[in-house]
Amino acid sequence: MNVRKTKIFAAILVSAVFLVGVAAVARPAKADQFDDQIAALRAKVQETQQAANQKTAEANSLKSKIASIDAQINAAYVALTLTDSQITATQQEIDQANKDLDRQKTILKDNLRLVYKQGEVTPLELIASSKNLSDFVAQNQYLDAIKNKIDQNLRTIEKLKQELSLKQVQLNALSGQQKAA
Repeated sequence: MNVRKTKIFAAILVSAVFLVGVAAVARPAKADQFDDQIAALRAKVQETQQAANQKTAEANSLKSKIASIDAQINAAYVALTLTDSQITATQQEIDQANKDLDRQKTILKDNLRLVYKQGEVTPLELIASSKNLSDFVAQNQYLDAIKNKIDQNLRTIEKLKQELSLKQVQLNALSGQQKAA
């Protein structure tokens, strides 16, 4: 495009030189006048060539700026794709944590049911219903194990809830980054 402008300008310049030459031939002039006109035209040619060079440099600068912006857009697109992948992975982790939480709640309910049923039996009834001392100790250990399992399930549920909350915060942060991009 700049080359085209330069060619058009050169054609106009040649036409101007031709018209000046015709005008000079039409009337008698001195050699000094031609020298002045030639010097003025050479100065004009140099001036217009400098202007054309400046416009070419501006065009090249704009092309490099456009290339830079295109590179930034591509980088943002790749970052957006990465963020989408991270969001998907985090959502899958959240879904898995919810499943684990539900499973732990079910185990807790079952254990609480067992403790409640065993809790209705007094220690004296437990001794009376036992065949021997070994059976009584085994039942006591079984109840203690269930109680420990309940405590462990409660801790696991609390941990899963905290992890789920943390992952939800991360997902929200990733979503915010994606919107910003």
